Amino acid sequence: FDFFQNGEFDSSRHERLINVWDEVNYRDVQERNAIKTLTPLIKFRIRKRHPPPPNICPGGVRPSSKMSPDARLYLRDWFEKHKDNPYPSASVREELAGAAGITTYQVSLFLTFREMRTVISSFVYLYF
Repeated sequence: FDFFQNGEFDSSRHERLINVWDEVNYRDVQERNAIKTLTPLIKFRIRKRHPPPPNICPGGVRPSSKMSPDARLYLRDWFEKHKDNPYPSASVREELAGAAGITTYQVSLFLTFREMRTVISSFVYLYF
């Protein structure tokens, strides 16, 4: 832990260092409490109880994983234009991710949930 708390690191490596910090804390808690697997809730609690040190997480605030409103708007527009076939290929997902400034995983999740909401809202409209 001293390595993280006292070291000086390049700002381009902060995200990776935060992930390593979390993994170290997960393993520490897992070994001390003899827990086989950590649930997402336990991991969340560990992250809250053991925030990264200021030198790898400036301001004490973790980088947000939320999608920016501009990215959401861009994907929503793409979805509306391709409503008849909202399943982009891997290359199209990469283009969307690059244009929106997010990861391909975030693109996939957004489009999946967007389609689920569309299907549910059409079902509700038809039957209620």
